[in-house]
Amino acid sequence: MGTITLMLTVVAGWKTPGFRRIIAAMKKPKAKSVRLSTEQWELVGQFNDYSFEYPKPDFDAIAKKVLGPNPFPNTATGRAFRREAKSLFDLERRP
Repeated sequence: MGTITLMLTVVAGWKTPGFRRIIAAMKKPKAKSVRLSTEQWELVGQFNDYSFEYPKPDFDAIAKKVLGPNPFPNTATGRAFRREAKSLFDLERRP
């Protein structure tokens, strides 16, 4: 909050509902953390092994081979699962 907040404070005052809405709109929303299940964490760890066992195929091909046709659903948990699995997979593939 910078000069705009200071100016709004002087003009509108602290106690007006309009000022509170402006301040709330200026603040960034907190990111919601997504928790993976124990089974998903175990699978994430296995992607480290899969990258060593299958050196040629890319991440998506291995994920489809191991987890089926839709390995990562388009949900917050599915995206977090894919992100964690891919990071471990890429870590093992790094030269």
